[in-house]
Amino acid sequence: MMNINNYLKYLDNQKIAIFLLHGVIKEKDNDVRNFNRKHILSSEFENLLSRLLDIGTAVSMDDILNFGNGNPMPNKPFAITFDDGFQNNLTVATPILRKYQVPATFYVTTDFIDRNLMSWIDRIDWAVEKTSITKIKLPWLTKEISFSSVESKVKLLKEIRNKVKYDRSIDTHRLADDIQKKLNLTLTYSNSSPIDKKLTWSELKFLSTLPGVTIGGHTHTHAVMSFLNERDLNNEISKSLELIKKNIGITSHHYSYPEGLKHCYNNKVISELKKQGILSCPTAEHGLNEINTNPFELKRIFVI
Repeated sequence: MMNINNYLKYLDNQKIAIFLLHGVIKEKDNDVRNFNRKHILSSEFENLLSRLLDIGTAVSMDDILNFGNGNPMPNKPFAITFDDGFQNNLTVATPILRKYQVPATFYVTTDFIDRNLMSWIDRIDWAVEKTSITKIKLPWLTKEISFSSVESKVKLLKEIRNKVKYDRSIDTHRLADDIQKKLNLTLTYSNSSPIDKKLTWSELKFLSTLPGVTIGGHTHTHAVMSFLNERDLNNEISKSLELIKKNIGITSHHYSYPEGLKHCYNNKVISELKKQGILSCPTAEHGLNEINTNPFELKRIFVI
């Protein structure tokens, strides 16, 4: 269960808190999946917003850019952001945001929107929970891993995350295919469950028209940007922005880095984002921000 005080402590009159979420769901429906609470409960989300507003001021990512241009900060500012583009951002989170008149930025992975795709790690999480097989050999290990309990399945999923997110040599999509095959499952790329289903373009267009909503990019395929060569980096950014422009009619100046850890972005990535008109790209590095923090190195606080 969420401890709200863990988030209230970040509100500060001299600094800016940016909270990072992925999804909000009405009820827990999985034993293994969502073990990391990427999708929090709607009751928790509403309680969080209510308590944050008791002592702080909700601001947008545009507001944060303006603070850097010399405008004064309000009392204990905080921003709400979502990554990836889950449908529950609209159906569950947005009514709560509107109830409390809290602005939010939604950073979407356009290929997820185009084809209702699951990320590579969500495909693996799904497979590990669904399978009846209890052993698997991972490519980088010499021995099989056994997993038959919820605890051992979670341990396996943590092992995969800890390895893959730092190793550029691993083809994540091929790995997800391989694991699904080894677990004797049909290759699955889409799912309609509340923790998998993505927004459609029409839903995203509607979302973009609501007061306080900002839409940003999050690459086209959710690739780690620092792992890409110059051509692929350009394509990931340009294609995502072009699809946002084409399908919802806006030119976005906001972005966020997939994975967002320190090794996932660099000066080459930032330079390319600036070339394509991006003004701000928060990370997933933990912490608060000063009024003059580089808008391409903004820290965020995971809400789990």
